[in-house]
Amino acid sequence: MEREKLQIKAVAIDLDGTLLDDARNIPRSTQALLRELAGQGIQVVLASARPLCAVVPYAEQLALQTPVIALSGACVFRPAGEKYLFEAPLAKALYQNLIGFFAAKNYHLKIYGRSRLFVREAIAETLRYAENFQVPYTELGAAGLAKPTEDIFRIFIHRVPAAEVGFLQADLARLFPELAVTKFEDNGIEILCRGISKGNAVAKVCSLQGISMEEVMAIGNDGCDISMVTQAKVGVAMGNSCQELIAVADEITGKNTELGVEQVLTKYLR
Repeated sequence: MEREKLQIKAVAIDLDGTLLDDARNIPRSTQALLRELAGQGIQVVLASARPLCAVVPYAEQLALQTPVIALSGACVFRPAGEKYLFEAPLAKALYQNLIGFFAAKNYHLKIYGRSRLFVREAIAETLRYAENFQVPYTELGAAGLAKPTEDIFRIFIHRVPAAEVGFLQADLARLFPELAVTKFEDNGIEILCRGISKGNAVAKVCSLQGISMEEVMAIGNDGCDISMVTQAKVGVAMGNSCQELIAVADEITGKNTELGVEQVLTKYLR
């Protein structure tokens, strides 16, 4: 791709495995570059699968004025003014049918409200996640899992045996056509409302600024980033990306531990 022909007005960036290093920090030099680009009028949009409470602190750290995308596109929030711009919770009946489908299956479900994790019972993964990402959680028990105390936006099926991922994804897509079902990491499956994705959320955010996807660069590393990487003018995969994303990206940059975001932004935008 020829740099001089690009007119990039917005950059959409995933957090974990992309912008953040393995200690879940934004490297200082990358922070400085993002502030520099924002000062030049380039919109910096954070787009994460995390719940809202675990995304907003990074936007505040970077002093971003643009809305943030949480829950893989199911929630778009403007921290300045604390305004929800878009939300797509799962319909209650659909959610209850999903829980019924999983009732007899031995999968660990991570169920996401806006800023809270719900589980049947807390396991070591729940405690690790809550501590590492600063996300509060609530144990609902088997009976209470179908009746959460708030809207549900995202379900993540954790540690599916590798041999079962494809079959489970196909079953869910067949039985629940109202859903978007995506492979996430090597052995996880993400469930959202149909039509909800990071790519569509980035398009919504950019349209508010009068920016088209032909003027967007998107950077990610996992399956939930495929939509925004393929919809953007310049789609970038990190060096540590899954093979599915690498296959559709326009550009491969360094790993998240090698300042990969900074490398590609410097190449095209500085």
